[in-house]
Amino acid sequence: MGELVNVLPLTSVERRGWMHRVHVVSGGGWVITEQIRTVSADRLRKYAPEIALSEDELDEVRHVLAQMLIVSTRSFDRPPSGN
Repeated sequence: MGELVNVLPLTSVERRGWMHRVHVVSGGGWVITEQIRTVSADRLRKYAPEIALSEDELDEVRHVLAQMLIVSTRSFDRPPSGN
């Protein structure tokens, strides 16, 4: 079995007000951070330097992902009262 990698798709469609989409100049679109996909590295046919993110764009994607992955465990600490 081949190696697995996580990828984020790009779209050329702007969704105004969607705070989790990150605009990228090189790809001419937006990174869809809410649609993380795990795929086989074998499916990646070639390196695409024309859509390589700048360091600032990559930092913004990382920031958005970190914000999306913050999970509150408060509701899981104990069962609701009365049960």
